[in-house]
Amino acid sequence: MSDTKIINKGTGAGGANTNMNGLSYEAITSLDSEYTITDTTQHSKTITFNNGSCAKYSLVSQAKLFKHMDAAINKTIENAHGCKRPDEGFIDAVNKVVFLLEKKSQQTPGSVCEKIQTAPMKLWQYKRIFPDYTIVYIYSLSKWFKGNCKAELEYLAEEKVPVFWGNSTTYKSDIVQFITNYDPETAAMEKLATAERAASMAAAELKCVRDRKAAAVSHGPGGGRVPRPGSCKL
Repeated sequence: MSDTKIINKGTGAGGANTNMNGLSYEAITSLDSEYTITDTTQHSKTITFNNGSCAKYSLVSQAKLFKHMDAAINKTIENAHGCKRPDEGFIDAVNKVVFLLEKKSQQTPGSVCEKIQTAPMKLWQYKRIFPDYTIVYIYSLSKWFKGNCKAELEYLAEEKVPVFWGNSTTYKSDIVQFITNYDPETAAMEKLATAERAASMAAAELKCVRDRKAAAVSHGPGGGRVPRPGSCKL
């Protein structure tokens, strides 16, 4: 796939973006050249990727995710806005992993940076809807985001939300390798380590707050130097 600029047709919104050859971002980033269809049902296709992996995945798009996964849905969960139509879903029924791919393309300034902040909330919601599955939420982003949404991308990295760049010449192979090499146990251990680091930082922050309070009581008004808020290095 060539690294060509996406041209807008009137707006900067994702669905209207096309490249110089008239292809939409969705078409440019389609993985249909990377897999073989072995079976088709009303709501999904069974595929194997062409990278040598023997694993089979159910491929679904948008609302068909919920129709295909109906038996696995926790129907006591209230619907959440924006959590019904992922662009693509790859379901590994053997390891019980659902890979949800959301594509965003942008060329002009707007509020779209705010939209990619929502991945953790969507991840939380999908985990509740499909409690027996590991949910992996993935972004496919156009190059515009790299230079215009830096804080949001830092946040996604901290939250362990994978991001792949649709303009990259290795985009398709990168995302296929990520899916086929994904190990739920390793991912769970990494999340546990991240949670433990966060807990350690929270404990240090709590100690800092208590130390400040103790110092304030000990010194009293005008009695001495009280550590200023935020002075503890966590």
